Amino acid sequence: MNSSRGFNQQPPPVPDQPLLQRSWHNPEFPANLINPDNAVMYFCHTANPFYDPTSDNQQLIMTGMPMDNLVQMIGIQFSLVHCCGPLYVIGKHKRISDSNVQPLCYYYIMEGIVYQCPDFFTLIESRLTQTANPLREALLQAGKYAKFDVNKGYSWQFDVEPAKSSKTEKEESEKKAKKSFQDPTKVRSTQYQVNRVEKLLGLMFKSFPPNAIVPPSNASVTSEVPMSNPGSVMTNR
Repeated sequence: MNSSRGFNQQPPPVPDQPLLQRSWHNPEFPANLINPDNAVMYFCHTANPFYDPTSDNQQLIMTGMPMDNLVQMIGIQFSLVHCCGPLYVIGKHKRISDSNVQPLCYYYIMEGIVYQCPDFFTLIESRLTQTANPLREALLQAGKYAKFDVNKGYSWQFDVEPAKSSKTEKEESEKKAKKSFQDPTKVRSTQYQVNRVEKLLGLMFKSFPPNAIVPPSNASVTSEVPMSNPGSVMTNR
């Protein structure tokens, strides 16, 4: 049994899985070798779930003819519509005549992985879902500050914090304890401060070495001030 062949096989798709949630790549073709000249051929693989084997591209591949002949054929066709670095957009079209082409779907290749471009409805639905969830959370948080009175009706009291669960209070107290605790064994200075102090001490030792310090002489002359005349001072001439 060839283990490498089993390793390169694609995982089995989930039954009834939408194409928008699927992807495909050819493990036998390196992603860095894909370019505008072979991007369509990379896409037109029989194992690709997005590819239609009944398209005009498959007929040209089987007959060994170039893809430039797609303009002269009528039917389902795949062509490169945009390329930018590792991104290649493949369009699925239905050619009715030489000048009449009806777009059906678009796919893109990113780093060797093929995906289906979402349609406009799916895109708007996804954006609305992403917007509605934060609004829902905001309304739930704001509802904790709502107060009701029989005479005044509903009011808001944002100066009072909402009631917290015991789990939330425990987590907050643990965080505060960790922040307030300081390990006395750790150095309370940055690495820059340590290096700077060592450099300054080194410069001082170079400028004032310990052997260069001269002790004071014992033959120093002292002056005495007479107690009878403190205004006069004896000087040596």
